[in-house]
Formats: sequence, structure tokens, C-alpha cells
Amino acid sequence: MAISLFFASPIKASIRKNFSIYMNLCDDYVGRVRISCFGSKSPSKPLQWFIAEPGIGKTEKKQSMKKILYDGGYDGYGIENWARGSRYKGQYRQRLRHGYGVYKFYMGDTNAGEWCNGQSNGIGEQICADGISYIGEFKGGVKHGLGCYHFRNGDRYTGEYFGDKMHGFGVYQFANGHLYEGSWHEGGKQGYGMYTFRNGTRILNCATTNRSRNA
Repeated sequence: MAISLFFASPIKASIRKNFSIYMNLCDDYVGRVRISCFGSKSPSKPLQWFIAEPGIGKTEKKQSMKKILYDGGYDGYGIENWARGSRYKGQYRQRLRHGYGVYKFYMGDTNAGEWCNGQSNGIGEQICADGISYIGEFKGGVKHGLGCYHFRNGDRYTGEYFGDKMHGFGVYQFANGHLYEGSWHEGGKQGYGMYTFRNGTRILNCATTNRSRNA
């Protein structure tokens, strides 16, 4: 009875049946963000910052051969460059990343999507140079809400996040073909769930606790 109620939850059913639709919408949204920030639709004369050292910077706007320095905040569209090669291109409010933008780190990682007061907040996508990627919801700079996380070993988790950890209901697909569908708590499997082996064998009511995964 408990298992039936567990898998009959409207939220969990929505994740299982409609998550692909949600992820397609996320992909389309992030694509639009990338086009707006780096495509032909970008403003032709954005404000630009150059950050030489952590915590030290200057703001400049090029007008013909002149450079005008700004000490205060800036609202609107701009570009922020760091000496090591990191670059942000998108919207600002009071000189903080706020709105839509793409942040490219010098190590090769990319963070695209919505920002609020300098942090990822809303729908976004993170792509790491080592092959790890995440697309979904953020809150306060961490994964929070619905999302899909691809591990570099080929595993994939789709489901709920809370405070940067897998928490709630989610589906974990292993690279070897096995699949776990069920409850998570602070990054580990805990509570009711169903484990499906690649040969089709299923185990129900896997009330278990696993160590946390870094996702």
C-alpha cells in the first residue's frame, strides 16, 4: 500500500512522465539565452568591465577612441572579463549579474541561464570541461528544484534537488543499464523505491540508505 501511494504521488508522476518535456523547454530556453548573449541579436555596444585581480576592477565604455571609467553600479547589458580569461556576457543590475547571461570560466566550464544578485537563480545549465553537466533549476547559486545531472562516467540523475543535493523523488540511470526510481534524501537513496536491472528484473520497496553522491 505504501509503495502504491508513493508512486501515485502527482509530483512523482509528473517527473516520470513529463520530465522530458520540461527538459526540452529548458534546452530551448538556455539556447535562447546563448543566442541573445553571443549571437547576432546581441547589443552592439555593451558596457565592459576588466577585472585584474580578485576584488579589484574598473569599468570602461568604449566611445570612439575614448574609454570612460565608471565607479558605480550598472544596469543593463554588459560584458565582464577577468585577467585569467573568464568572461561573463549578459544582463546586470547594480553591477551584479542579474537577468539572463552566460559565464565562461577560464578552465573551460560554462554556466548559462538566469541570474539573481550575482548568483545562478532560476533555469540554467552548467557544463564542465571534465564532461559533467546539469540543466534545470537553481536557487541561490546551487541546484534546487527539478534538474538533470550527467556524470562523467555516463550515469544520469533526473529529479528533484534541494540545497545542491539530490533530495525528493528522482530517477537514477546507471551507465551499465540498471535504473533506480524512488526517494532520495540529502544526496543518497533513502526510503521507498524500485530498482530495475538491465535484464528486466525488478526489486520493489527498496527501503535503503546510500552514501551521498556529489551531484
